[in-house]
Amino acid sequence: AAAEARSLVELLSGRHAELCAVLEAPQGGYPDLRNSVWQAPASAQAAAQSLGPQMTENRKKVEELLREALVLSHCLSRAAEDSSKIPGGLLEKLLPKRAKQYQKGISGQPAAA
Repeated sequence: AAAEARSLVELLSGRHAELCAVLEAPQGGYPDLRNSVWQAPASAQAAAQSLGPQMTENRKKVEELLREALVLSHCLSRAAEDSSKIPGGLLEKLLPKRAKQYQKGISGQPAAA
C-alpha cells in the first residue's frame, strides 16, 4: 500500500506541475494554445480566458488530492518503517472528509449474507 501511495503522489505531483506550467506561463498562460499556428491570437486569448477558471479549479482539486496522498503516503511509510500499524483514528483525524465518504459508502452497502 505504501508503494501505491508513493506512486499516486508521483502522479499527482506531475499533474500539478503540468497545471502550474500551463497556468503560470508568460502572457497569461496556455503557451501551446497561444503558439498554435491554427489559432488566431484573438481566438487563442478567448479560449484561454474561457479555460482559465476551470483549470484554476482543477489545480486546486489536484493540490488537495496531492495533500491527502502525501498524508497517506507518510503514514503508510512510517508504519512500514516501524513495522507497526497506523494508530486507530489517525487517518480519520488527518483526512476527515475521506473518512466521512468511506463511512457513507460502507453504510450504504447491503449486508453480506
